[in-house]
Amino acid sequence: MQETIAEDFDLFLYGNHMSFDGKPEGYFVVNNNGMPYRAIIADNSVGHYFMVNTFSSISNAIQIAGASGARVAHISDYDGSDNTIVYEDLEKCQTPMEVVEQLYSSESIEDFSYPDNIRFIVTKVSCGNYADGFIFKSVKNSSSVFGGVDISSNGVMTTRGETRAFVINELPEVLVIGGKVFIFNLAAYKRMFGEDIARRSIIDQKIEELMRVNPVSLPDGMNFREMVLGNTNLQNLLMKADIGRFTNEQVAEQGENYGVDVMTDTDLKIIIMGTRDAAIMLNILCDNYVNSEMSAQRYRVNTKTLLQDTNENQTRIGVM
Repeated sequence: MQETIAEDFDLFLYGNHMSFDGKPEGYFVVNNNGMPYRAIIADNSVGHYFMVNTFSSISNAIQIAGASGARVAHISDYDGSDNTIVYEDLEKCQTPMEVVEQLYSSESIEDFSYPDNIRFIVTKVSCGNYADGFIFKSVKNSSSVFGGVDISSNGVMTTRGETRAFVINELPEVLVIGGKVFIFNLAAYKRMFGEDIARRSIIDQKIEELMRVNPVSLPDGMNFREMVLGNTNLQNLLMKADIGRFTNEQVAEQGENYGVDVMTDTDLKIIIMGTRDAAIMLNILCDNYVNSEMSAQRYRVNTKTLLQDTNENQTRIGVM
């Protein structure tokens, strides 16, 4: 992996350099399995037009954004406002990172020869002394769209004929450069990579807070973040968890009260051996273990509605 994270990378300066010192160096098709293939671009073809247009659309978008006072913000600081380009560190974006790693060794990539199962397209760009950049574009398969691009049976991109065509969005979507993934269109990012990056950023923040307030102990080789990101149920619990409300000692005590195993080590870190332990801990932090006063039965609930805030009620009574 040659791309490193540059904390001081200036996107707007890079955009200016692209306008006079940058050029597209290669066009790649990525299938549904995340495998990139080299697209053979016929001279003066629609494919060549799209490769050049993909490059210029990013370059122009960056320059226009800079001139209009747009801001570049980490995804965790994005407030939904317009005129904002968000970014995430490449190492936290699994699919883009895996594709870029393969494209750095582009000489070993096979030529594309199958017109089906196209997931997205990547243009590799060079720009002066900068490391290679990669522009990602989503595609939409179509059999009857005017202006579509064809990939014939031998992988050559030409004007639309009788073969299967696909439509490329001409607007800027995703750029990887300087160890960062710059996202111009969040919906396109999700469409290409199957991930809601804004939600994932919130999850990352919650995990960092959890590790600080309710630290856990894991076996060697186990990663809590990877466990959560690979389990939708854990993600949903973490999003609802009231981190900081209960100490680890209280979590363990609640687990004992409700007959669920919560183990701690000598440092009062909660021991997590797998997804079951993680779910128990997060359910407790969500206050999902409840006791019915009528039946004296104990439950774990997935959803609940607060009818009255007892702490707030006690405060009002005290004031009166």
